Amino acid sequence: MTSTVISCVIDRHPKFYLQAMNWMISLHRIRDRNTRLEVHHVGFVPDWFFAAAKQFDAHVMQIQPFGKGPAVYCNKLQQFERLLTLSADIYVLSDADIAFLSSPSKWGTSNAVRAKIVDAPNPPETVLKALLERAGFPAETLDSAPDWYLDKRTHRLNCNGGLYVLTRNHLSQLQRPWRKWAQFCLEQEKLLGPKLRNSDQLGFLLAMLELKLPFDPLPIGANFPVHFGPERYCGRIIRDVSGLHYHGHLDRDGNLSLTGATMVDPYVVAANRIISARIADTGRNLSDLRTGKRSRLWSVLIGNKVGVANDDITAMRRKLGRAAWRRRRAAKLWKDVSGSNKLYFLRRLLKGARSFVFAVRNVALNGNWLALVKQSKNA
Repeated sequence: MTSTVISCVIDRHPKFYLQAMNWMISLHRIRDRNTRLEVHHVGFVPDWFFAAAKQFDAHVMQIQPFGKGPAVYCNKLQQFERLLTLSADIYVLSDADIAFLSSPSKWGTSNAVRAKIVDAPNPPETVLKALLERAGFPAETLDSAPDWYLDKRTHRLNCNGGLYVLTRNHLSQLQRPWRKWAQFCLEQEKLLGPKLRNSDQLGFLLAMLELKLPFDPLPIGANFPVHFGPERYCGRIIRDVSGLHYHGHLDRDGNLSLTGATMVDPYVVAANRIISARIADTGRNLSDLRTGKRSRLWSVLIGNKVGVANDDITAMRRKLGRAAWRRRRAAKLWKDVSGSNKLYFLRRLLKGARSFVFAVRNVALNGNWLALVKQSKNA
């Protein structure tokens, strides 16, 4: 019987705890006894998360971060050393913001490394070509189309970093070259610019070219994006979706947000039903999820005075969803404020606010920044 390890890496932020909860719940229902779930983190994780992971038979381990700034997107490469200490035939490296409808272990094969080509041209063709030349692969051609931008071109090994499926032998071979080339990409700041955050996926591309390992692309349904608007899905035949990559697009209750596309939303509804049903089955009895303390960051983001000790898993998940939603809204509000109004905006908000974080949270909760600016000007 083939044994599988399915692993994800989360950073230190409540939104990642929520994503990992959805990840564990979706996989707990569909995995078999030969599958092991691993959640790696790079910093603080609250006690209730360890208890939840235990309930869903997932192992939580700390790893060291790859670096700071854009290098945090390479943190997933830090799990390799520990994964290779585990005995398994197939390794599935997954982002935490994927909800699975069926086990990704089915995509494993002993013959090739597997991943799905990028959804969009990240980085653009000219930048990718220049990177390949700098890395010593000038003969490589961009002869493939991103899954959702068929009029663009990219390299066939430029893959979405959300899901990799590979054998122990392939992971062992890729471990050092992948890290080496990711670091190389992080040093190309002038060339990559904002695409520096894609250094992990570009490191994979360059490592695969160096090692010349066999590659078999995953079908689009294995790592299916559900963060686009409905127009992006028009005219496409959508079937056999097994993994929903939602890129942090959650509603206020922590469920996957609907796309508005009639061919896609049934899969989203199915994922939400699986997650909600599992919480309903077990959440009320998870007394070991409770803890008497909350971190300061947790208190600020969630913004209520009721201790976690009084909440069950459903309530905590809902709060995490709302916290992520509030932060997105606050960021959008701040971006919408013109430069000339920012001073008035801050001056008004900081009156009676204990910190900037509280101020931004108050905007997200209480609303209209334009009215606040007017009030401050009239004061």
